[in-house]
Parts: sequence; C-alpha cells; structure tokens
Amino acid sequence: MAPGKHFYLIFMENYKKLLKEFISFKSISTDAQFKSGCYECAEWLSGLFRKNSFSVKFIENEHCNPVVFASYDIGAEETVCVYGHYDVQPTDGQPWANDPFDVFEDQSYIYARGVVDNKGQVLIHIANVFEAIKNNTLTKNVLFVIEGNEESGNPALPQILKENLPKNIDYTIISDGEIVQDHPTIESSLRGGANMKIILKTANSDTHSGLFGGAVPNAGYELSLLLPKIKEKNKITIPEFYKDISVFPDVATPSSLNIDPVGLISSFGMKDFVLEQGRDFYEQVGQYPTISITGINSGYTGAGFANIVPSVAEARLNIRIVAGQDINKILLNLEKFLKENVPEYVELYIEKTEGYDPILLDINTDTVNKIEQKLENAFSNTVLYKFVGGGIPIVNDFIEITQKPVILVSLGNEDCNMHGHDEKFKKDILEKSFAFSEDFWTSK
Repeated sequence: MAPGKHFYLIFMENYKKLLKEFISFKSISTDAQFKSGCYECAEWLSGLFRKNSFSVKFIENEHCNPVVFASYDIGAEETVCVYGHYDVQPTDGQPWANDPFDVFEDQSYIYARGVVDNKGQVLIHIANVFEAIKNNTLTKNVLFVIEGNEESGNPALPQILKENLPKNIDYTIISDGEIVQDHPTIESSLRGGANMKIILKTANSDTHSGLFGGAVPNAGYELSLLLPKIKEKNKITIPEFYKDISVFPDVATPSSLNIDPVGLISSFGMKDFVLEQGRDFYEQVGQYPTISITGINSGYTGAGFANIVPSVAEARLNIRIVAGQDINKILLNLEKFLKENVPEYVELYIEKTEGYDPILLDINTDTVNKIEQKLENAFSNTVLYKFVGGGIPIVNDFIEITQKPVILVSLGNEDCNMHGHDEKFKKDILEKSFAFSEDFWTSK
C-alpha cells in the first residue's frame, strides 16, 4: 500500500538531504581530472550504507573507479539485487541555470546533474530500504551494486561481478530510465551497439586554397560526400542493415496506445521528428537499428579564416542495433560499404570500439506481473512496456553471471534531459516512484 502524504513529505525532506550530499560529488567518469570526485563519492556511499547497518565491500580496481557492494540480509526467502551508478555526465559547455552539482528546485522539478541519471533514481530505492529497516518492515534481502564507470564503459565490471555476486540472488532490478509521459514503464528491450571513427586523408598536409583549391582533393568535401550515402530518406542504406531483427512481444506499448510524443519535440526545441516511413517515434528508437553521426571535424574553425584545402577529415559514428542482430556483422558490412564508396585518391582509416549486444528481456514472469501491479497502484495508470533505444551493456552480464532475470523499472520523467543541461526530476513523478518503491520493499 502506498504511503500517506504526511509520510511522503517527511520522507522527501530526508531524501533531499541525502540527494544534496550525493549530487555534490563531481563524479564525472569520462574525465580523468574528476577521478578523486568519483573516489570520494564511492567512499560516501560506503559510509552511508555502513551507518545503516549494511555489510559493505569497497572494491578497488586499477581499471575502474571503486565499486560498492552493500548487502542487508534479514533471512527472507527472496533476495533482490539493485544495480545503479554514481558517475555522471560532464557539464562543461552546457548552459545550466544554476550550479549543476548543487540541488536546485522550483514548484515542479528538482534540478541537478545526476538527479535522474542515476543518483536520484537509485537513491529512491536506497532511502526506502533504509526506512523499511528502521521500521522493521523490510520483506526482502537486498544487495546494492553501485559502480562509477557506467557513463564511460567498465570492462573490469563483469569480472568484479563474477567474483563478488552471491549465488542466492533471485533477480536484479535496475531503475535508470524514463517513463512514458504519466505511464509507469518497464523496459523490455535494449539496443546494442558500437562506435566507429572514420578518417579520410587526401594529402600529407593542408595546402593553399588559392594555389591549389579546385585542383586537389579536399578531405572535408570528400567526407561531406561520403556521409550522406549512409542514409537516404531517413533509411540506412548499408546492405543487410535491417536483417535478423527479432519479433517483439505483443504488449501494451506507447505505440499500441498511440501515445503522441509531441511534448518531447517542444521540450528539446525541435521542429519535428525524422522517421522512416510508416513508423512512429517509439518504434523507430526501440525496435529498429540506426547509425548516428556524433561528430565531424576538418580544416580550420578557429578565430578568423585559414585559406586552406584540408588534408584530413574525421567523423564519428554511433551504431545501434536491436535484438536478433549481430554487431560484428553490422560493423563488417559498414566497413565494406565505406571502402567501396571512397575514391581511389582518398585514404580511409577506420577505428572501432568493441560492440555490445542488444537484449530482449523476458517479461512474462510472475515477478514482473507483481511489479506491474505495484506500479499501477502507485501511478494510478496503465503500465507500458518500452522497447528502449539506449543500451546498458552490464544487463547481459548480470543475466549471464546470476542466471536470473533482470527487470528494468524506469522511474525518471520523460523530459528529464539526462546528459543535457538542467537535468531534472519531476516532483509528482518522484512522489509516485517513492510510493512504488516503498510498496515493493515492504510487501511480498
């Protein structure tokens, strides 16, 4: 049963006090200069768990920031693992209205870097478990696994999990996503993917645009001709790019309820979506693969002008695939396509990251059905199952290592702008998320 308003108001003040402390650590894993902030944040978490009678492992590894394992065993029949991360995205160059590492709020939202992704969401579960322990109402054994390299990639984490996860976990819960408008949401798939760097070289050095322009190959221009060949009329042109896509389950989704994502367009200042013919927004990002250009660089873009013909041009690509597809096959086809579409007078160099697999989760279980009911009670709305465009590579590792399910219960609002400026948690969504979490940890 959801807590009353009085409970929520008192609990919210305690939550915001912890949130303010949690947010204050500049735990940006993508920038080495913030390594100390990551370490201090992990130490703070460890101290917080110990203060609340948890058994804590503070695991250090030369290849990643500390990983915190915190367990509380009441001898219950059910043991639930909660995964989260304390690292956050950078804020440099973003037009924040206030200090992103100091919690700010208005009537509708709480703002801060990490308030949704992921400090604020995982703290909902932490705070509710603490409260249940204090009131002797906790009904499940719990293990929190909170890492500090989710945003930057953590190749060391799978081995850490193998060495430290107990055998008695019944399932893992991750709250690191967004609901759909006011509908509580369980994420039922994740896209896999990889990144690729393309470098075109046309000469050993830049040349004078007056003496050579129009007669020698221009790397920037050649790149501008190559990239449009990857996508035509909003559809990727790489051979077999749409092959082997799995059949997705027939469940209540944003698409099946014809939910209009128009609010997303306005919240990000866009004029419209660009979709493949016959697909809506939620289908496009959740059930189909894509390639995004994430960066382009060539020539001179500093103060004034440099009258040159660029000899080098670079583009970064992010490849996303869906369940049933093989990222290595996609990368090989993309590489072959690029080589076939570059002139002989252009040298092509390709670098790529190791890919991670897409996943289609099993949502037809008694546990998922129970969680669905608790979410509907807390939100007073239909639960939707969302096929997600993003990826959480560690989900596959949890499933492989524990041989038990992972359930992705989103608690963040759809307009939270995670990774962007003024990241925000909507207060009424936060209240409903509290109600769900309290019910989850105190009932069977």
